[in-house]
Amino acid sequence: MISCSAPMDEQVVKDYLSQSPAVTLYAPGYSEKKLEGCDEDYLGKKDGLWKNSEPTYYYKAYNYEVDRIEKFRKDDYQAVCIVYLLPDNLTKAGKILEDNSPRSPYKAQLKDGLDCEVVFKKIEGEWKLIVFKSLNFQRSYWYEEDQQPYGYTNLLQWDE
Repeated sequence: MISCSAPMDEQVVKDYLSQSPAVTLYAPGYSEKKLEGCDEDYLGKKDGLWKNSEPTYYYKAYNYEVDRIEKFRKDDYQAVCIVYLLPDNLTKAGKILEDNSPRSPYKAQLKDGLDCEVVFKKIEGEWKLIVFKSLNFQRSYWYEEDQQPYGYTNLLQWDE
């Protein structure tokens, strides 16, 4: 649970989430070949599943920005809304990967966004984010310890 002490309204939600690692961390993309000139976006590689299979190379592709907030409702104890995140900051590697992919989460989310349910609850006088989850897509993150990507619908654990 992450908290903010400002009076709660749509702008506070937007400002808060715009700084959240759940939004700002880069989603990984992958390639079966090492991408030339993309060293600054390189995250790591995983060996192939079979003895003679090729490794997979992972790169930072894009992160998100808060696009809009809909259905905002608030009472004295909680604030609930739907937040739409749009892909943002496409990296050099991300552009190469997207140019070679006819369908991708990035392309699907450019139009309508990544829709997320957001709930803040007032606990001990402070607004605490208690729900932040994607409704239709998984949000991918690079997990440094395991050197691999993971997809989640519950984004709250990344908001720390």
